[in-house]
Parts: sequence; structure tokens; C-alpha cells
Amino acid sequence: MLIGRDGAVTFGPITSPQDELRVLCDLYLEGLSRPLSFYPNASMAFADAIVSGQGDPLKKAYDKWDGPYRRVGKREGEKDDLYFKLCFEGLDPFAHPFAEIARKVFETMLRNRELNEHDAV
Repeated sequence: MLIGRDGAVTFGPITSPQDELRVLCDLYLEGLSRPLSFYPNASMAFADAIVSGQGDPLKKAYDKWDGPYRRVGKREGEKDDLYFKLCFEGLDPFAHPFAEIARKVFETMLRNRELNEHDAV
């Protein structure tokens, strides 16, 4: 179970947790040597659209990257993060290997989440 500020989610068992952990550790090690095309909100939106089959995954990622409109037409999203600007400004943030990394980090988790009673529609 994961409890956060905006809710809680429960996850079912994973068939090969050691393999999943290895993938995440490999990404971590890779990230120590170069910036990874991984943006938490955009990556999760992308993977969630794939798992749920709802919406265009890249559009969902761009929505998080660009952010919602705030104050007089200004958008604030992950693209405004100073570290992301430093590493990725002028580059396509969703070029290869963005999709691969997003799926590696989130797909198994999202496929194994269990809806709580208050989440059911």
C-alpha cells in the first residue's frame, strides 16, 4: 500500500519482483552517468494511458510537460523545472528512449494497482 497526500493505492503481487527491481536499479545506475529522459508526471501519464487504453499516451505526456494554464495564460509544467531545462532545453523531451523508460518505471506498477472502494466508478 502506498499512502500519499492525495490518496492511497494498493498493489497486487508482482510475478517477478527481483526482475522488476533489477530494471529499476539499472535505470538508477544509468541515471548516475547521464540525464535520463524521465519526468515523473509526464512519464506516469504516458504509461497510464497505455495501461488504461484511454487517450493518446504522447498527448497525455505533453499535457503534464506543458502543464495547466495558470495566471493570465501562463502554463507551468514539468518543462519549467530548472533541472529539466538545464538537461533537456532545445531537445524533444519525448524522443527515444522516453517511452521505453516510462514503461519500465511505471507499467508493471500500474498494471498491478488495485482499485479501492472509493475509487470505483
